Amino acid sequence: MNNKTLYIVIAVAVIVIVGGVWWYMQGQYVGAPNNYSAGQNSSPSTESTSTTISSGTPAKLSYEKAMALYGDRRIQFDSKCVVTPNFPTFKIGTTIMLDNRSNKTRIISLDGADYAVKAYDYAVVTLHTGASLPHTMYIDCANGESNGRVLLQK
Repeated sequence: MNNKTLYIVIAVAVIVIVGGVWWYMQGQYVGAPNNYSAGQNSSPSTESTSTTISSGTPAKLSYEKAMALYGDRRIQFDSKCVVTPNFPTFKIGTTIMLDNRSNKTRIISLDGADYAVKAYDYAVVTLHTGASLPHTMYIDCANGESNGRVLLQK
């Protein structure tokens, strides 16, 4: 094989691999319908979705106290909606903190349940699902889809 043919074969292989990864990732997202209004303290309707997530706390904690309380049960969103950690694992019924470190209010969606989290603020949600476990919950931030995932287990 000459160099030109080798470069063509490598280019085709790279395109096939990238296309395959893209196709695989597109098949991984199965979002629930957006069937209620966004809001930090809103509870999702369970009519059209198998996942329910309750939110809100009786009294809002200071950010520092919330950080101490939720520690490793925190999902942080930066100014570009990069999710950290990207694929944590939690048990069903776990209460977590959605931490918006952006200077803009963000609509954060977990399996289709929307939460409006103000700039440099947080929301507290309890994770539940009617789906069989383990269940992957998809996280969308702002206009992004599948910015991250949560693995929900027994």
